[in-house]
Amino acid sequence: MDKKFVNKLQDDCLKRKIPIISDNTNKFINKIINRYKPTNCLEIGSAVWYSMINIADTINKWDWKITWFEISYPAYKELLYNTTHVKAYNTKAYNMDFKYAPLNKIIKNKLDFVFIDAMKREYLTYYKLLIPFLNNNSILIFDDVIKFQYRLNDLYRFFEKNQIIFQTLQLDADDWVILIEHK
Repeated sequence: MDKKFVNKLQDDCLKRKIPIISDNTNKFINKIINRYKPTNCLEIGSAVWYSMINIADTINKWDWKITWFEISYPAYKELLYNTTHVKAYNTKAYNMDFKYAPLNKIIKNKLDFVFIDAMKREYLTYYKLLIPFLNNNSILIFDDVIKFQYRLNDLYRFFEKNQIIFQTLQLDADDWVILIEHK
């Protein structure tokens, strides 16, 4: 990985107020990736691809694939440019709303790892759409769940009603994630 490029990208995002994952969230994701060694990953809400640059660098050590969705066309174009700075050969980007994507045509193999950092009020919709595409041991991470907690009430109710076991983990003062080990 081109560390200078990643540092420049991080600085540029901060200057332009483009939300990216925190260093602690990045470390946490890499810890999970190294523990479970997923081969089929998905990200919803990629922005400029900052989070997946680090994931791609980690999973380059084994056979893998990343698919991601970004609804913003300018962010999508920037994302494509940014992928040229890492060894991310087995990736596919979609510039579309995940809710309307032809998932049966896009997701060919069950997903091992999912990172969701898109519109918070849509988290429940994303989760429901993902269920048929998850492995028995899939890992899901939802970002910014405390900062935008008021937009996630339906998701929490769904988890409770369906007895879905999840953990809420504080990674920064204002950054918490939900972790689900899908069984």
